[in-house]
Amino acid sequence: MNEKLKEQLRQAGVDVEKAVERFMGNEDLYWKFALRFLEDKNTQMLSEALEKQDVKEAFAAAHNLKGVCGNLSFMYLYEIAGNMTEDLRNGCLEKAELKFPEFQKNYQELMGILEEYGK
Repeated sequence: MNEKLKEQLRQAGVDVEKAVERFMGNEDLYWKFALRFLEDKNTQMLSEALEKQDVKEAFAAAHNLKGVCGNLSFMYLYEIAGNMTEDLRNGCLEKAELKFPEFQKNYQELMGILEEYGK
């Protein structure tokens, strides 16, 4: 990963140093796994579950996102997904729905970076 990419990831809420450390210092391995996030369907599943007002499905998708984002050190997304997970765990669909636009904004920013550099 070049410095420009690392800086863009940092600005998008990624703790690059912590992430690479988690992958035993192997930047290439980390990047390989980060690019797999492009294929992750949990955000789409969360959106659909919120639209259907399905707390159980929304909780599962948010919880999965929290885990994936945590493992990849996507800290902005991890924090929002974690807050949504707790809202949904407590049955507060409305609170989770209010947080979803912020999640989507940060998600789109990060996806743009991954797509740009993943070509």
